[in-house]
Amino acid sequence: MNILENQFNKMLDLKGIEITNTTTDTTFTGFLEERNDVVKSTDYKYLYSKDANLKQGDIVLIEGESYLVIQKEKEFSKVYAKSSIRKSNYTLKIYINDTLHYIPACIDTKSMGVNSTTYFNLADGNIIASIPDTSTNRQVAMNQRVILFQSAFEITGTEWLDGIEVLNLEKTTTNSNDDLENEIADRWLHETKVVWAISIDGAISSCEENKTQQFTATVTADDVEQNDTIITWESSDPSIATIDSNGLLTGIAQGTTDITVSFDTVQFGVITATRTITIVEEVIVVEQELIIDGSVLYYGYAMTVSAKLYQDGILVDPQPVSITYTFDDTTYIEVTETNTTTIKVKGVPIDDGDGYAYKNRYVNITADDGVNTVTKQFKIERL
Repeated sequence: MNILENQFNKMLDLKGIEITNTTTDTTFTGFLEERNDVVKSTDYKYLYSKDANLKQGDIVLIEGESYLVIQKEKEFSKVYAKSSIRKSNYTLKIYINDTLHYIPACIDTKSMGVNSTTYFNLADGNIIASIPDTSTNRQVAMNQRVILFQSAFEITGTEWLDGIEVLNLEKTTTNSNDDLENEIADRWLHETKVVWAISIDGAISSCEENKTQQFTATVTADDVEQNDTIITWESSDPSIATIDSNGLLTGIAQGTTDITVSFDTVQFGVITATRTITIVEEVIVVEQELIIDGSVLYYGYAMTVSAKLYQDGILVDPQPVSITYTFDDTTYIEVTETNTTTIKVKGVPIDDGDGYAYKNRYVNITADDGVNTVTKQFKIERL
């Protein structure tokens, strides 16, 4: 192993990263070096490798970013190769034979003069796109349109430069068949446009602190409800309220937050719906209970029946000012006295033909203070 090869291998060990040539679907190890260029908006680099066999026009994937090989390998002492690459800063979305293709491209608004390092501004509204020269890309036709920067451009010229195809693009007008959001020209000439919509169900717009509120959403395509859709919920201010993946909102503190539900249509992008939710002070409900004293009535002897109001097992003060009493059957009882909150009731012995006028019987008494109601069964027996 010579000195140069030894040094290069050390550099590979120190700075080497995994790189994929997407054109040939091969993987190799290499390292990068920044390349100074007068056009600061571009991202040029030198790529050093061994046995990568890169060609001008290849696309390499480096740490998730695509780069176009703009100068093929130059071999040094049969030890390593050096290539010039440029970051592919845009993707052209264009139909070829009625199939949508995604083509990595380098976009320029300047052109280098012949045999010089001077860059000239292109005519206003014109740009240049450099793409890999492949059999598929060569089918891109003159006058085809692309969408870039939310504007439409028409292909007015092509040039092939050893593995790279250069497209001259001139700004033109958009039309109703263009998908500007996803930057696809003439999309609705090739595909059927589906109108997607998403909405938050109901009209709930508030929730109490420390309480929960369930939200649901409906997704439609051309006004037809879609089932089994995977939607995402989000709160703009989790310090006010949080919302989980199932749409369950929890009030955290008083204030307002926007909840947003979204759905990725994949083909037509992400659609969303938003609602402002106000978190209000928690309402603490105090539960009170009306309880009727006693459980037995006697034949011929008037007993006082009274109901009292309790809260958490403690007698409430003040007590209700009025309580009414009703019965499910008055055959065997008689109310002898009625007061504002109590009554007196005695049992009435009646022989039903069986010779037992004083036998044990039962009656249900209901007490109502206007807010709380309670019913209790009383036994009627002989004293």
